[in-house]
Amino acid sequence: MKLGIWLPIVHRTPPYVAERWELEGGPEDIAHITAAADACGIDYLFAPEHIALPASKRETRGEVYWDPLSTLGFVAAHTTRTRLVTLLFVASYHHPLEVAKRMATLDRLSNGRAIIGVGVGSLAEEFELLGADFRQRGRRTDDFLRALQAARGDRMPRYQGPFYKFSEMIVDPTLRNDIPLWVGGLSPVSLKRAIALGDAWAPTRMPVDQLTSVLADAETQTLLARRDRPLDVVYVWSGAALDPLNDPQGVAVLMRHLAKSGVTVFAPEMVHTTREIYVRQIEAVSKLAAAL
Repeated sequence: MKLGIWLPIVHRTPPYVAERWELEGGPEDIAHITAAADACGIDYLFAPEHIALPASKRETRGEVYWDPLSTLGFVAAHTTRTRLVTLLFVASYHHPLEVAKRMATLDRLSNGRAIIGVGVGSLAEEFELLGADFRQRGRRTDDFLRALQAARGDRMPRYQGPFYKFSEMIVDPTLRNDIPLWVGGLSPVSLKRAIALGDAWAPTRMPVDQLTSVLADAETQTLLARRDRPLDVVYVWSGAALDPLNDPQGVAVLMRHLAKSGVTVFAPEMVHTTREIYVRQIEAVSKLAAAL
């Protein structure tokens, strides 16, 4: 099983509660943690996106979200092997060629380590603020992903869909033709979207029993069998913070269960009262994953 971690400090999403070190942390802490994650074998580092959040929903949606591309560009300079993932861009907030250009630049700067994660979004107030169509977000995301597929490996891509069309436009740096597209979401529709248009499905904080049921569904299995390559399943832990240092057996049992259910990438949230303990937890969970 591969491992990913949310970058600490750069976002805080309820019900997650940040420790004091994280609330006060800055670039030096991010650099230290990402270098440690890179050294001990963490496969992916994730950064999410929100542009502005309504103050009335701070208790449920949070307040702090650093820009994912600026953050991952900084992280690229402090790592050598770990993959860098936008988990997730909200498709309706961007033009696909904007994302293609920005992600191709990150990919070039990181020597081919970028992954594009895309979701439909769910915060109506943010859509309204940005002039995006909340009701059409699913169809627009489908079109966005197809447009990104058209832009992979083509310096002058051509595409025509219901929402996006382009031709005779040069995009350089150009997306490499095999840059992965991850699709986020909790609904069955998001899974079907990932199977049809992506390289991975990322259900963030879905209960384990629900995840197991969705992946075991007969229709899902049929759709997966029709693909010409396996679909990665990226599972962000939804329960209480895990403690690989003090409960390695319990965490190993959970990871084996997730792997059996079809999860290929696990992103745990872990107990960490200090930066040093956070690094030790990363090292501990890496050893557990290597032993599976």
